[in-house]
Amino acid sequence: MRLFRNITAAFLCAALLLCSVQTGVSASEITAADTTAAEWPTGPDISSETAILIEAETGTILYEKNMHQQMYPASITKILTCLIAVEEADLDDNVTFTQEVLDTIPVDSSRIWVNAGEYLSMDECLQAILIASANDVAAGVAEYISGSIEAFADLMNERAEELGCEDSHFANPHGYHDENHYTSAYDMAQIARAFFSVDILCTYSSSTTLHLYPSEGRDVETLESNKNQLLEGRTYEYEYLVGSKTGYTDMAGQTLVSCAQKDGMRLICVVMNAESPQQYVDTIELFEFGFNNFTTVNISENDTTYVSDGSSYDVDVIDVLGNSTPLLSMDTDAFVVLPNGADFSDISSYITLADEEENGLATVHYLYDDHAVGTARIYMNVNETAASSTTAASTDETVGELETEQIVSSEENEDTAAPKRVLFVNIRNILIAVLVIAAISLLFYFFRKPIKRRLTIRMRTVSLRTRYRKRQENKTPKTVLNPEPVVRQKKRRANTVKASKGFSLKRYDPKGTEPKPRSAGDVDDYEVSRYLSSQQRRRKVQMFNINDDTGKSGK
Repeated sequence: MRLFRNITAAFLCAALLLCSVQTGVSASEITAADTTAAEWPTGPDISSETAILIEAETGTILYEKNMHQQMYPASITKILTCLIAVEEADLDDNVTFTQEVLDTIPVDSSRIWVNAGEYLSMDECLQAILIASANDVAAGVAEYISGSIEAFADLMNERAEELGCEDSHFANPHGYHDENHYTSAYDMAQIARAFFSVDILCTYSSSTTLHLYPSEGRDVETLESNKNQLLEGRTYEYEYLVGSKTGYTDMAGQTLVSCAQKDGMRLICVVMNAESPQQYVDTIELFEFGFNNFTTVNISENDTTYVSDGSSYDVDVIDVLGNSTPLLSMDTDAFVVLPNGADFSDISSYITLADEEENGLATVHYLYDDHAVGTARIYMNVNETAASSTTAASTDETVGELETEQIVSSEENEDTAAPKRVLFVNIRNILIAVLVIAAISLLFYFFRKPIKRRLTIRMRTVSLRTRYRKRQENKTPKTVLNPEPVVRQKKRRANTVKASKGFSLKRYDPKGTEPKPRSAGDVDDYEVSRYLSSQQRRRKVQMFNINDDTGKSGK
């Protein structure tokens, strides 16, 4: 199935290129960007040692400063811990804290002072970790999910690799300083993309106060305040903030990962090793830089290079073979992030086939001034009637049920001002017929020898039967005038072989050329049987019976 899918995808991508050439779009126009395009905006000069600003949906990097430099993350590690907790556990699960895991938490680290034997729900744990930055609760969650801190660290590294991290190694769930616990601004941005896609994590990371009421698992009321100054009512309040998590150790300095949304565009900012309060100042400057200098552009509304139904051309469409619909459709929600003033025509693009785990047939990657600005999935359509609209095929099972369309010819009337005429052909039935013929040809090729052999045998059998039938019809039966004398004559010419046991055997020897038998003692059953040749049996020579009493032979 996978081989068939890859072959089909390659064939359709080649067909796309042919279609683009036939419609007047050259290959160079597909991939070449306008040299007069606007330059990529230059970001602000910030004091943080490393930083990055990306668009959350596409991952487009709008600004970066030493983004792959390995740094200590401090408590922003907890966004990965909470992401794994939401993925691996239910919010109603109860997390019981053990003395063993609590002993691993230094006294000088941030904590809400839970005691051994107490338990909190997973929902309360997430609040404690994201609002109060509770290291003891983070350790308890790690033990609950994986059984130990070390096993959970392995899980963190596996999940980070899945998210696209390149420079990270995590050693604990809370970010307390460890030389083997490090990451980069780029990696934290990739983790933040997944983190801020979960609504409940956005809610808790933007909350100003933690309030846990006494419960059966813990009879102590907890009231803690979030130290993040970007939140509502704080010194550096940012009105477009979606969520944020702070971190600090002496070795890591001030770290901050934040998400903000404005006019439908969601940005993620990470700053590391800053001096307080510059982490907030740098974050706000980067957010403002992104919102003021970039905009989103819908791809399906602007790109007709890979997907077209003919509506974008000044043509009359002739539908041949009926029920022609677009071969492919593009994700209508996909967009690119472009600098203000840039035109979509300034973008270059290239296609890659989708992986087996991915939906769709292929992915179009868009570049602007060597910056990756977005991607769009291409799907094969599933339409069975002319009235049905273009829909996206989201699973591999739709391959093989697809209806296709291809622009096969166009001609222009140069004598009049009439628009060009483009011929649209639905080749589904043609492809089916070709596949059927190919299948029959393959079957005949593999079974040609057995078929030829059986036909040859059959023809020979019919020929032999025909010849035999004609021979029987032309054959004249022989007339036996006096059969009795013939029998008597055979009897007279028969030789008698006498055995030692007193029996005799008569044998047919018309010419009398058979040698005389040896003495009676030399004749045994095997030698006697030799006289009964197959030729004699076929001629139905009548043998004489053995008479043990008289030693004479009869019929």
